[in-house]
Amino acid sequence: MALHLQLQLPEDFSPLLLSDRSRLEPILSLADYKISEYSFTNLYMWRNYYKLRWAIIDDIFFLVADANRNNSDKFYAFPPICQDESKWITALMYLSTWSKNNGLPLSINRVPDGVVKKFRNVVQIDGNLQNQIQIQSDRDSWDYVYLRTDLSDLSGKAYANFRKTKNYFKKSNNWRYEPIVPAIREQILQLQTEWCDMHACEESESLSQEDQGIHEILTHWDTLNLLGGVLFVEDRIVAFSIAEKLNPSTIVIHVEKADPSFRGVYECLVQEFSSSLPENITFINREQDLGQEKLRQAKERYHPHHMVQKSIIEI
Repeated sequence: MALHLQLQLPEDFSPLLLSDRSRLEPILSLADYKISEYSFTNLYMWRNYYKLRWAIIDDIFFLVADANRNNSDKFYAFPPICQDESKWITALMYLSTWSKNNGLPLSINRVPDGVVKKFRNVVQIDGNLQNQIQIQSDRDSWDYVYLRTDLSDLSGKAYANFRKTKNYFKKSNNWRYEPIVPAIREQILQLQTEWCDMHACEESESLSQEDQGIHEILTHWDTLNLLGGVLFVEDRIVAFSIAEKLNPSTIVIHVEKADPSFRGVYECLVQEFSSSLPENITFINREQDLGQEKLRQAKERYHPHHMVQKSIIEI
């Protein structure tokens, strides 16, 4: 485990809580960065893992990680949100000052292209920053975004294998698809427990945190206004998917789990969930691959419509 850094931050910063949803969701929505990280449920699920702390200072939204597992020698921040175009240089100066106060170089992560352009403009205005700032693409964090109709229809040669395995599942099992409701929470958690047993969640800090997050968001299902569905075989849940709206035309899938002993179960879940979405949803964001080769191959096989590119900005 990486060393935990207790950051020294202004008293404006607070841990992220469920009660913050009503205040933060409008801010995240108005910014519309289109990155999977900036959905409230994602932040809530991973708040303890990263020890997230947030503040609004001078009408700028800041989010920092008080414990960063990957870059423990850096001041780890997420992209700020500025509604006033003139505040971008102010945001950068705040972050730079806080990082220096902690004796750490600044690292702003998961930065979408639109925000990268804002920071490039700041650098052009302030010549002193030109030799200090470094911007590098973060391919492992790019989001995979698919057309809803591609995943719901699975039509064409590109999806032939998906149709074959999906049809095998449907023909081989007495199955049904249902939307997630609080009444089936315990059945979903039973599958989650089985999945964790197969993948040794207790030996992985990230999988343990995901497991805790799944328990929490299912507990607060109605409060978080989530979307989701399950596949039953007979009366047993064998797969589930949990998502939320990222913007009016896009949903983001946070969790997708299944019993792999059922051939075609994932393909069936993907199609059934996508088919259940309203027509005003154009895109499905299936988050990033985190540099895991098998996960990257799986996501690429579904033929994304586009990627949401992100970068790391360091000073």
